Amino acid sequence: MALWPSMAVLLILLVLSCIGEVSSLGEKGVLSLRKLQWAQTGDGRSCFSQKSRTQNGATILEMKHQDYCSGPIRDWERKLQKLLIADDVRVRSIQSQFKNVVSTQVETQIPISSGVRVQTLNYIVTVALGGRNLTMIVDTGSDLAWVQCQPCKLCYSQPEPLFNPLISPSYQSLQCNSQACHTLQFATGNSGSCGNNAPTCNYVVTYGDGSYSHGELGSDHLVLGTTPVENFVFGCGRNNKGLFGAASGLMGLGRSDLSLISQTSNVFGEFSHTACLILMLQLLLSKFWDGGNSYRLRNRNHKATSIYLHGHQDRVLETVLGYPPAPSFSILDTCFNLSAYAEVNIPTLKLWFEGDGQMSVDVSGMFYFVKRDASQVCLALASLAYEDEIGIIGNYQQRNTRVIYDTQQMKVGFAREMCSFS
Repeated sequence: MALWPSMAVLLILLVLSCIGEVSSLGEKGVLSLRKLQWAQTGDGRSCFSQKSRTQNGATILEMKHQDYCSGPIRDWERKLQKLLIADDVRVRSIQSQFKNVVSTQVETQIPISSGVRVQTLNYIVTVALGGRNLTMIVDTGSDLAWVQCQPCKLCYSQPEPLFNPLISPSYQSLQCNSQACHTLQFATGNSGSCGNNAPTCNYVVTYGDGSYSHGELGSDHLVLGTTPVENFVFGCGRNNKGLFGAASGLMGLGRSDLSLISQTSNVFGEFSHTACLILMLQLLLSKFWDGGNSYRLRNRNHKATSIYLHGHQDRVLETVLGYPPAPSFSILDTCFNLSAYAEVNIPTLKLWFEGDGQMSVDVSGMFYFVKRDASQVCLALASLAYEDEIGIIGNYQQRNTRVIYDTQQMKVGFAREMCSFS
């Protein structure tokens, strides 16, 4: 598998690379409806702790979606409504932030502080910090890692014991004059402060929905699988509130010096992720092709082009011609009644990058099941509010795809990898 150059600003979530076109070719894929009628939720027994292993010199951490871990969902439609409404809010937050970015010089670094707004906080992984296993949310949209710490002024409920820095022999508090404290502005959007506990460096990280974590900056011994990482910098959260589920904290995978990826770049150099409901990847698009027809989009800024679904909705419907329509659902306005089918043929979707790189969207990432009996199955694409907004390629489009990031060569690559919910 080849790697292609990437103008990456954020390592996983926000890959600000210009890609050439999106194509839905004449090729057809077969989607088995029975296999996808939401048998994906688990019983919650296998989610604490996650497995880790070493294979062919690589450290592998198992990552699962929290919905899989939460057990059967009683009211699936209500759950979907909440997810889509929250997703719409997060998308608008991304669009707002991106407009602020493109209005300034493209070369400037972009401080990103929100992971909740892009719906990446549903994936969890287990690591060892200070000799204790902790289950943490994997967030590609932010940088600073943090865990709930004792003593805690305000902490949400978690099944694992709170991290206690007093009983960790390798924990160290970081001071306000440390390099890590100076890096907080870029990592979180908020500068470090001494406050009442001088000279300890205090951090504040906030997210788009109002979630937050406040505490002091520290370092400790981290183990990923069997790979040790000395002096890993993270936040020791004393005041935490928001949509963090029952995880012990959050692991930021962004591009600042405080992210896990940057702090371990001398150990790994190359990072990849694969998940059955994979993380969101943001791409800038300049063409939309369906059925071989090309639609070039209005390009107000050569660094920021977009897909605009409204103008081509009828073309999308023609592409899947022959399937009866169904009512729209929340922000998903192109839906079908597929209850009479065991399998359906749908066009393939491919993303082309500069440098001749391409990613094929798995057939299972095309439709969003609203009804378990497939009587309301929606195209997993939502219309943008304005034509000058960026297109966001979401978690469905990255199903069964391994995304590899060469952090030293600044390249990104894609490969097919089937994953299961077991």
